[in-house]
Amino acid sequence: NLIKAVRMSCEESEVIAFLQRHGCLLSEKTCPSGHLCKYIPSQRRFRCRKINNGIKCDFAHSIRKNTFFSKAHLTIPKIFEFVSLWLLLNHPRQNIIADELVMSSHVVVDWSNFCREVCTFVMFDRNYQLGGPGITVEIDEAKFGKLKYNRGRVIRGQWVFGCFERGTKMCFFEPVANRTAATLMAVIRDRILPGTTIISDCWRGYDPLLTDRDYEYLRVNHSLNFVDPQSGARMRRDVRSGIPRCGRHEEHFLGYLAEHYWKRQHPVRRSRLHHFFKDVATVYPPQ
Repeated sequence: NLIKAVRMSCEESEVIAFLQRHGCLLSEKTCPSGHLCKYIPSQRRFRCRKINNGIKCDFAHSIRKNTFFSKAHLTIPKIFEFVSLWLLLNHPRQNIIADELVMSSHVVVDWSNFCREVCTFVMFDRNYQLGGPGITVEIDEAKFGKLKYNRGRVIRGQWVFGCFERGTKMCFFEPVANRTAATLMAVIRDRILPGTTIISDCWRGYDPLLTDRDYEYLRVNHSLNFVDPQSGARMRRDVRSGIPRCGRHEEHFLGYLAEHYWKRQHPVRRSRLHHFFKDVATVYPPQ
C-alpha cells in the first residue's frame, strides 16, 4: 500500500535530511558576522551564539525561510506527505488526500496549485528541442474545452501545440493563441530540429512544411488512420485523460497541462519524489 508507505516514511528528521540532500533546505547557515550557525532541531532554526568583542550574537534563521515551505501553516513533514500523495495518485484525488492527511479541501487545492507551479516552471524553463536527422516526431494541435455535440462547431478553450518524439518519452506542450500557419510554424522552427521527419494531420496550418527543406514531412489523414474524428486527435485524448474537468478552464488549464507533461517525463512513480524536489530546489533555491 503506497499511501501507508508514504505515511510511515515522514519522520521529521529524515524528511529534513532528504530535503537538504535535494537542495530544498539549507544544510548550514552563516550569521552576518560570518560565523557558522548551529541547527537546533527542536526550534527548526539555525542559531549563532558566538561572542565577538564581548557581544553575543543572537542571529537566528528559520530553516523554512525563503524556501518552498515559507509562510506555510503546515509542518514540513505534512507538506512532504502531501507532495508524496499528489505525485503518486491520479485524478480524482482531492478527497482521498483530504481524508488521509486530515486537510480541508481549500488547503488541498492551494497546495496542488503550488505543486503545479513547480511543474509549470519546468515546462517552460526546459526549452529543449526535439527531433533531428533520422528521428520522427508526431505533432498535433488541440483545443481543450467542452466539446459541442455538432461536429465541426467551434470549441471554447485553450489551443495547445504538442510534439511527441517516437521511440522516447520526450515531448513538449506549448499553449498557443491560435493554430494559424504563422503561429504553428514559429513553434516548429523553434522547438523541432532540422532533419526531423514530422508527421501531422492535414490541417492547412502545416502547409508551409510541404515546401520546407529543413524537414521531411508526412501527412496522415486522421479520418483514415488512428484518429476518431468525433472525439478528436490522439494528443487530445492522451492529455485530457490526465486533466480533470475542473482543470480544463483556461485559468486552470496551463497548470494541469504542466502536471501532465511533468508526470509523463517521470513515469516511474517511486522516483517522482526525487525528481520533483530537485525541481523544487531550482524554482525555490533556499537562501
